[in-house]
Amino acid sequence: MPKIQLKQILTQFMHGLVILAVLAVAQLLLDLYQVAFFTYNPPIGFAFFILAAYGVQPLLVGALNVAVTRALCEVEGWRTDFWIGGLFLMLLFMTINLLLLTVAHVPSSPAVAAVEILALAYPFGYLGKLSNA
Repeated sequence: MPKIQLKQILTQFMHGLVILAVLAVAQLLLDLYQVAFFTYNPPIGFAFFILAAYGVQPLLVGALNVAVTRALCEVEGWRTDFWIGGLFLMLLFMTINLLLLTVAHVPSSPAVAAVEILALAYPFGYLGKLSNA
């Protein structure tokens, strides 16, 4: 059984920390401006919200995932299918938030986001590396 080195653990943790920080801030901002999106000429505001939540956010997370993987793991070349990895990471993060909201009745807040970032940093770092492999 191979030994897991401390450098690999720290690399995975830092990768997940960066990805989760961006996801948590984006989720908090979307929650904060949701009413503003929905009250702006209702059908158009809803379309803008959906575009921001499921179009722009996965692209940003996917591009960040590729950049962090390249910087931390010394991977050569750029991947062009990063949108799928960003969408996968974003949907997983949203599923965890939805479970916290419905099962545990914990609304999203900066304190909950900080706990999520610290608790899920290593698994998300590992998933981010695998989604970019």
